[in-house]
Amino acid sequence: MTHFTCVRVERIRDRSELARIASHGLRLDPSSKARVDPARTPLNRSGSDYAENPLDLSKALDGFLKANGARLYGRAPIGLHVLVSVSPGWITEVGELHDPQNTRNVQLAQQAVDWVQRALGGGRPCVVAWRQDLDEKGGGVVDIVAAPTRAAKLNRFKDDVTIVSVTAALEAHRVLHPKDPTAFGALQTSWSAHAAKTLDRTLRRGTRKVDQPAEHLDPERYGRLVDAARDEARARAARDLAKERAVLDARNRRLAIAEDKTAQLKARLADERKKVMAEARVKVDDALNAIAIGIEALTDGRIVAVEPCAESGELLLIHDTSLDDAEKSALWKAMSPGLPAGLMMVLEYIQARTAQAREDRNSLHTWYPSMGQF
Repeated sequence: MTHFTCVRVERIRDRSELARIASHGLRLDPSSKARVDPARTPLNRSGSDYAENPLDLSKALDGFLKANGARLYGRAPIGLHVLVSVSPGWITEVGELHDPQNTRNVQLAQQAVDWVQRALGGGRPCVVAWRQDLDEKGGGVVDIVAAPTRAAKLNRFKDDVTIVSVTAALEAHRVLHPKDPTAFGALQTSWSAHAAKTLDRTLRRGTRKVDQPAEHLDPERYGRLVDAARDEARARAARDLAKERAVLDARNRRLAIAEDKTAQLKARLADERKKVMAEARVKVDDALNAIAIGIEALTDGRIVAVEPCAESGELLLIHDTSLDDAEKSALWKAMSPGLPAGLMMVLEYIQARTAQAREDRNSLHTWYPSMGQF
């Protein structure tokens, strides 16, 4: 007799849906009362590496996120509810369908969890918790809650962060199975291959719908096709958005580098300007001080005249003959900063005005200008 494999996958969109799944596992929802045998409920098997009670899915998810440094992202789904199954007849070939000690029940749970981890984990932990209901009429099913993660670059974080990303995991798995047009079809193929390899080589995948198209679309099949098309459109939109974000991130990085270089250049220019202004102020102060010394020397007689050189035409200072060489040298050194600022012309001007004043018969005193007149 031929036995088959099957996978059903539902996105867990928020914590309220997670609570609904947990409520069913705890047998607290109304539908459980009509579908289960309470006497066999203690036989149910479950497990989680992240919570003491595997059926408390909220705590299990929080433990998973903390242990793996992951976070939920916006309004994106927070996980996947994966129902992994084989034909009940394969279980009963070696024992009772609801026997927790039946080796095939044990093997099914182990391999279902291992397959979900391999198929959707992408090298990262993804299985949050699992359970195997043995109190229902049917059997051969393992319920697994998975939260696939990936590294992502978010604008408000400097480094990459780990986020739960269901769509990326499904798309990554779909690419590995090009014969299946949808991610859910790829999961069917993948689980069938894993089950045949690890459980029983006679287990088979059901016939693909694309290989056996329905003549008329019943509501259930129509809904699945719509869901598949929607998932494909969302996956394509997510890929396009990721590309656009990558381009925008690269542009923002280039802009940040340019702004940083501009700021550094402005800072250097400001420092250089301050330095030049400070040096200019010192030179101006030195020049004004030298001119004042020259005017004082002309006024007190240490400089008796300013005359042009007969050969070069340059103005020369005639010192008082009573000054020795040291005094002349010190006076010249003190006046030197004023030479570029026109000290000789100032002294010549003063000398000319003084001479004119002396010649004016109405003048009663020699004129000496104050610094304010310059």
